[in-house]
Amino acid sequence: MFIYAAGRFAFRRPVRGGCCWYICGAGIAGIPVFANGGGSAYALQPTFGYLIGFTLQAAIVGYMSRHISAIARMYLFFINLLGMAVVYVLGLAYFYMISNYVIDIPVTSWNLLLYGAILQAPGDVFYMCGWGIFSGKML
Repeated sequence: MFIYAAGRFAFRRPVRGGCCWYICGAGIAGIPVFANGGGSAYALQPTFGYLIGFTLQAAIVGYMSRHISAIARMYLFFINLLGMAVVYVLGLAYFYMISNYVIDIPVTSWNLLLYGAILQAPGDVFYMCGWGIFSGKML
């Protein structure tokens, strides 16, 4: 839910720099801001693609939210849905590549899709709906 808020209300140049600093600077430098610590080796974790996707999601949601003429709750829902798709595409592709070709822990496409997207997406859509209602009241 924070990513939607960052993109919609605060994703300007300083915040974009803050998102990139958090992921690329602080986490990769070794400050333990990620779930499993930090450091340059964290880029080889299968879930690192989701972090890259979150940064792009905030950029896309922020840009599109500011550049449509009339913001309605339905528009915000579809903008957030597009941002969520970016996270899933980058996250799942990165997970597949790192798991199968770098750390040699094979994962099938079906298991990746089932556990990485199908079972996770309903919760994300629920958060998007909640954020759409909340942000619609703030407009």
